[in-house]
Amino acid sequence: ANTRLLLNRLTIDLACQSNLWKNIAIKGRIDPNLFTIKGQLDVTLFNPKVLIDYLFPDTGLKVSTAGINLNLDFKSDKHHALHAKVKSHGSHLAVLHQNESFAIQAKSLICKLNLDEEKTEVSLSKLVMDYPKLRASGQFLLNRMVNQTSLDIDLKKADVGSTRKVALALAGTSGITKDIFDIIKGGNIPEITFKTFGKSPADLGKLENIFLRGRLRDGNIFVPTARLDLKDVNGSVTLSNGILAGENIKVRLGNSVGTSGILELGFEKDIPFYVETIIQADLAQLPQILKRLITNQPFLQELSQIEKVSGSALGKMVLDGNTESVEVG
Repeated sequence: ANTRLLLNRLTIDLACQSNLWKNIAIKGRIDPNLFTIKGQLDVTLFNPKVLIDYLFPDTGLKVSTAGINLNLDFKSDKHHALHAKVKSHGSHLAVLHQNESFAIQAKSLICKLNLDEEKTEVSLSKLVMDYPKLRASGQFLLNRMVNQTSLDIDLKKADVGSTRKVALALAGTSGITKDIFDIIKGGNIPEITFKTFGKSPADLGKLENIFLRGRLRDGNIFVPTARLDLKDVNGSVTLSNGILAGENIKVRLGNSVGTSGILELGFEKDIPFYVETIIQADLAQLPQILKRLITNQPFLQELSQIEKVSGSALGKMVLDGNTESVEVG
């Protein structure tokens, strides 16, 4: 360590090793007259396991091992504004959640922070993840003068399966994150735009404030009310005003294939859902699907008399209903 006070300027040069990191180095200058600082922090192989176990001993999300490499450049000006730039590369964090482990792996990260009396702005210039597989950029803005906050994220080349696993572990078993991933269970996202806003950061998680638009490839979507497990889903997806909508959907349900599909799913109980598609149906699957969708007892009794159905048919399938009932056309 080395500190010097020269011409009313304090300089700091510190370096150390510990069980929390392999190396840490801090260099900086402080001007006590202008109340300004400028410096750099470099951390190699930071492992927060000991710190998290001490501060949060009862958390259900445990860190087993980690190696986080971090570079931070920071400075403040005479107006008491703080500016920082964060870089990271080759970092990993192994997590244990509900007896299941996974390793979050970040290939590279570049992020900027600007903080003053009026606003906080965080700009994510680049995030490349190896697990969950995705690329991201975005911006968080909090304006304290007018009580406005917003979050914009652009995702590319995202793997839904690995993203879903990490998101549910971090966000818990309730809330909008769980609601979305209870429906969207797998697939690939070439690109997607996520926007949310509100008067405070707490408003960002409210469903009515969230807008999402993107494309899904080779997806897996589950329609809870109709108990339909849709595979190989391809098409455009939008989330707005609490309704997940799909257009130009191509989908597979068992051996049946649907094209030119329309999908609307609400997350609230009183919001109906709607599915419409041109379907090339495997008739052998039809009785079981109808049993799940139709509750009319006379119809089900007649259906139970059919011992075997075979062949295929081309037609239009329409499902229109809510959490209480489904109409089939």
